Amino acid sequence: MSQPQPPTSSLSFTPLWVGEPEPDVDWALRGTDYLATLRQWAYRSDMIELRGELRQRLQMCEWIGHNIHRVNQHLNQLLADCQACFHPQARPPVHILAAPLAERMSLDGFCNLSSQPITLFIDVGCLIPDDWLGVIAHEYTHAVLRSPGHDQGFGRVLSHLCLGLGLPVPPSDALESGRLAVWPRHHTKADPADFWQGNTMY
Repeated sequence: MSQPQPPTSSLSFTPLWVGEPEPDVDWALRGTDYLATLRQWAYRSDMIELRGELRQRLQMCEWIGHNIHRVNQHLNQLLADCQACFHPQARPPVHILAAPLAERMSLDGFCNLSSQPITLFIDVGCLIPDDWLGVIAHEYTHAVLRSPGHDQGFGRVLSHLCLGLGLPVPPSDALESGRLAVWPRHHTKADPADFWQGNTMY
């Protein structure tokens, strides 16, 4: 399966990996191709990593091949909710992909500000579904500001998003206390591999 190339224009693009797969596709190969796509859009290829033994990783690739379009469709709907909080001219060119992130990174999501369009990576395996929107809002704030920092400007934009999305607004001391870097608060699951093996529902 050929890999999609990064769009040459940041103004018009089609979301990746949201369409229905062909019925006769090799599911494990499709999952492997998806991971290759993630590595293409990440800062570094080693940021994307399946956890577990070889047999488990093969099972994850097959599950990803079967289901990743549905997961990304849902993430795109949540991203659209974030974009609706801003006037069209204020919305950054951005797309979103579900991604199994390397354990050593200790991240539930990150934003590649260098890609065109800007790419949001969300490790849905680390999160309960109720927390997906909050993590997307956090990463989308970075995209709006085109900055990786968590300063006062970040707090203002994130507060605007939280109000629009019905999420808890950062407290007044969130910047000083360091909570802004991990706001909205969310729970990290102990075994992300459960999701990527298809053992948990979303």
